[in-house]
Amino acid sequence: MVNSFLDKHRVEGIPAAVKASRTAKGPDEVLRDKLLGALKQQSVLISAAAAGEALPADGGRRPRLFWRDVSGQLYFTPRFGNEFLFGLNGGVAAADFPALGELIEDFARAVSAGEFDDQLLRIASTRKGRGKGVPKTAKSDV
Repeated sequence: MVNSFLDKHRVEGIPAAVKASRTAKGPDEVLRDKLLGALKQQSVLISAAAAGEALPADGGRRPRLFWRDVSGQLYFTPRFGNEFLFGLNGGVAAADFPALGELIEDFARAVSAGEFDDQLLRIASTRKGRGKGVPKTAKSDV
C-alpha cells in the first residue's frame, strides 16, 4: 500500500501570528515585488535576445520588453502597468545586451530600496479593474 502525503504529514492550523505576517506587507512592498518579478523576466528575455534566440512567450503572448532598439542603440524603458517609468520617450542608453542586463540589476536594487515607490503607488492608484490598483493590505491606508 502506498502512503499518501497526508499519511506521512499532519495538517494543522496556522497560528494567528504567522497568518498576520503574510499580510504585513504594505501596498508599496506588494507593488515593488510585482515590478521585481517583471525585472527577473526581463533578465531571461535579455539572455535570449543576446544569444539570438527567439524570445520565450508566456502563454502564447508576445512578451512586453523593457527595452527599445533604436538604430542599433538599446534603451532601457521599464514599465509598470501601462506606463513607462521614465516617461513615454525616456530611457537609459545601453551599449549592448550585457550592459542592459547590468542596468536592469542596478534598477532592481533601486526598486528594492524603495526609490520608485511613489511612482508605483501613483500608477497603481489610477488603474481600475480586477487585481489592479493599490493593493489592500493590513497596513493599507491609501
